[in-house]
Amino acid sequence: MEKRRTRGKIASLIAAVLLVALMAVPVSAANAYTPVGGTTTTFNKYLVVDNDANIPEAEFAFTIAAGDAVTPSSGEVEVYAGLNPEAVVIGSAGKTAFTAGQATTPGAVDDNIANSTDKKYAKNTVTVDFTGVSFPNPGVYRYIITETAQADGSAYTNDTESTRTIDVYVEDADGSGTLGIQGYVMYLGTVANAPKTTATDPGATPNGAEPENATKSDKYINVYETYDLTAGKQVTGNQGSKDKYFKFNIKVEGDEIKDNNLYTVETVGYDTTPSKTASTTYTTLTQPGDEDGTATNGLQVKGSSLKVGVEVYLKHDQYIKIDGLPKGATYTVTEEAEDYTSTGSSTSKTVSYGSISATNDTTGTINADKVTGFVNDKGGIIPTGILLSATPWIIIGVVVVAGIAFFAVRSKKKYDEE
Repeated sequence: MEKRRTRGKIASLIAAVLLVALMAVPVSAANAYTPVGGTTTTFNKYLVVDNDANIPEAEFAFTIAAGDAVTPSSGEVEVYAGLNPEAVVIGSAGKTAFTAGQATTPGAVDDNIANSTDKKYAKNTVTVDFTGVSFPNPGVYRYIITETAQADGSAYTNDTESTRTIDVYVEDADGSGTLGIQGYVMYLGTVANAPKTTATDPGATPNGAEPENATKSDKYINVYETYDLTAGKQVTGNQGSKDKYFKFNIKVEGDEIKDNNLYTVETVGYDTTPSKTASTTYTTLTQPGDEDGTATNGLQVKGSSLKVGVEVYLKHDQYIKIDGLPKGATYTVTEEAEDYTSTGSSTSKTVSYGSISATNDTTGTINADKVTGFVNDKGGIIPTGILLSATPWIIIGVVVVAGIAFFAVRSKKKYDEE
């Protein structure tokens, strides 16, 4: 009898263990999900420049990390931390690049990009590739994209917000256990809340509405800050020739003065074929070359030319302006004054180049529009009194006149005596 009771206890214990084990196993193999691979989405990268500047050769980098999981409150969708962020690829190896002279779109006051008719912008479409990630369950998987900040003092300004949140929506759309990527939603900044289950903006997301205090955004915007450099010529003095050309060398250097970057050159009062005069040492006017063959708005020079030095020849009231130079670059303007007295960086004299007035500063940093150049003076004093070089001729003239008078008086006297 006792043995029967023992066997019954053992059987009950085994049954309990089996029940616990069964509770830990999915109810049916049919309800197990097959992980679904991710797809791709995109966002836009904009680079804004002044209308007189060209798009430079530039590269911007991004990183991606898992966002925080969010336990949903009533009426919200559960958020999972993004899986395998190291397998997500942004752009080309985490970067997007702009090419020198890339095509631009005119800015508008309400375009939410340039927000100004004085500016224009180029656009890159950047792919975010999730194909290396497998998602095992329905839900929202959250990732955080961060743009690498530009260095302090750079010509590039950072976007007002460095991060974007991407929510990946994975669904079992028909309840069959087959998962699918229903869509991607990108938000400005780092979002901390879960999406809502009831769409206040129908169609805003594939599965619900925006999280509380979240603003959708599909773009990053950077501004390339540039200024212009003007170099001009003034000639003064009673012996100064307004027709004489002086040789100028303009050099601009800096990290953003890259070989392929193009800079537009404007000229005012600038002859292409200066006439040769006795006082003109330099008779051939060298203009910055239209090196890329596609210039449509004046001449253009390449970054490599600016580093070496652009040579130009200017006479009185002529000046040359190089547009779109990056903030932080340094410049040096020199000239060959020959036998003229030249004033430049050593003086604070204000001179006029056409309609522009500026204080001379022939070396410096591009942190505002700069106007510089040289005032070349050549004068002479005319001596007063008798000119020594004419004295011998005056003496001879006096002697000749005196001789004529002497012989005239003598002849008259002799005539009277007769």
